[in-house]
Amino acid sequence: MKETTNKEILGAINKFADKTEKRFSGLENRVGSLEKGLGEMRTEMVTKDYLVEKLFDLRGDIISVVKKEDVKMGKLVEILTDKKIITTKDAQAVLSMEPFAKLFPQSVR
Repeated sequence: MKETTNKEILGAINKFADKTEKRFSGLENRVGSLEKGLGEMRTEMVTKDYLVEKLFDLRGDIISVVKKEDVKMGKLVEILTDKKIITTKDAQAVLSMEPFAKLFPQSVR
């Protein structure tokens, strides 16, 4: 069996080091592109504060629409009562319903 010389050992180590260096370079490039992608994703990401603000805006819009419908319903009940289609008691029952209940004094009920 042939004995390995120092030059052959150093050559093998050098070859191994070159392969390892290439692999690390490849990993560095991949990690760099991942970091760049994460940075871009962070800039486009929706924050909790943004979502909360938008949900409150939406809630306000919904309440506004429902309030307008409540006014229409009140007017309809008023017309029906004036035309004696429903009784005052029925009108009060309808108007005292949620979401924007009208309160009536006990003496009127």
